[in-house]
Amino acid sequence: MDHRTLAERIESWRHSFQTQSDEELIKAAKRELGNSGWVQLKGYYLNELRDELHHRGLADTGAAQTLDRRVIFLRDTPDR
Repeated sequence: MDHRTLAERIESWRHSFQTQSDEELIKAAKRELGNSGWVQLKGYYLNELRDELHHRGLADTGAAQTLDRRVIFLRDTPDR
């Protein structure tokens, strides 16, 4: 069982996303598209992922607060 606090998990995700390549970050986001499974923790994860995509100028979700089918990747990567 993971005993980290929410703040520790968020910081871990933030660091992970900041160190990933653009391609890795886009692939991580694509894995979440259309994934309807939802828990509160996933919301925090997706928020950090969305923030890093925006920070790098890789995606635009418009008014969407989560990554779903409304995301527009500004620089795409091939699906693998």
